[in-house]
Formats: sequence, structure tokens, C-alpha cells
Amino acid sequence: MDMIHSFTDNSATIQIEGLAGPVRMLHLTDTHMHLYDERDGENYDACVDYCERYAQMNEREGTNCVPADAFG
Repeated sequence: MDMIHSFTDNSATIQIEGLAGPVRMLHLTDTHMHLYDERDGENYDACVDYCERYAQMNEREGTNCVPADAFG
């Protein structure tokens, strides 16, 4: 199977031999969204700690950044 990759600063194209049609994908990483509850199990305390540190950083920098608002 042949594949051809090309990219710019804003997009990437991967051409795959035999693919029936175009496929669009969105890849999000490192959003710093902090949504958690009891389903996080053993990671719950780490989530709480992260959110507290994030709030302290916002306070020090005089910002009120709420990552989830960017996706609203």
C-alpha cells in the first residue's frame, strides 16, 4: 500500500492508495480541560491537585482562563 504525506503549518494530507473516499480527522491534544468525577478512580486526587495548581497559576498571572470555555 502506497501512502503520500504532505503538510503545511495548518494542515496535513495523507493520501492512501485504495481509500474509497476522503476522511477528515481532528486531533486535539493538551487542552488542559479539567473535567473529572468519581469515575476517574485512582486519578481523582491528582485531578483535584492539578485544578488547584491551575487556579493558583491563574491567580498569580492575573488571568481567569477556563479551558472548557474555548470549546463551548
